[in-house]
Amino acid sequence: MNIDAGTSSLCDYFKTRPGLLVTDSFTNRILLKVSPLQLHSCERVIGKTLPRDMADTEIINEILGGVGKVHKYAPTLEHIKEMISLQWGGEDGELLNNGRTNIFYVLVGKVIFSLYVHRDLWRNKWDVDGWPLDKYARHGVGRRVFVCTSRVNRS
Repeated sequence: MNIDAGTSSLCDYFKTRPGLLVTDSFTNRILLKVSPLQLHSCERVIGKTLPRDMADTEIINEILGGVGKVHKYAPTLEHIKEMISLQWGGEDGELLNNGRTNIFYVLVGKVIFSLYVHRDLWRNKWDVDGWPLDKYARHGVGRRVFVCTSRVNRS
């Protein structure tokens, strides 16, 4: 079951409600600070599964091609919203829905943040959380990281 519920703004969509838990960290660090100029759409977002436990810097350098590529091809909140909506009830799709974390590196201005989308199997909802990059934390093998292969700015 897809859900959009007529929400036109990201702030309306990314609110805690049945089926979705949005953390204060995501709201305060990312959602309320994203520039409207960063609300472009990706032509295609691809997910890559982590081959081993990796830190943010390892993922960015080894899987995503470096900081420059992340700045150029970072998925937007609009696209993450679309992906969650397509799998609202936990259906199979691009996002992992098996309790493992989906990782997105998003831009707030020129700063890269880690955004996590996780399917809580016990509570039957999506959790959305966001944090600054962390050189010490490690993301476990089997998690999925997403990047745009290209992007198109809206006119």
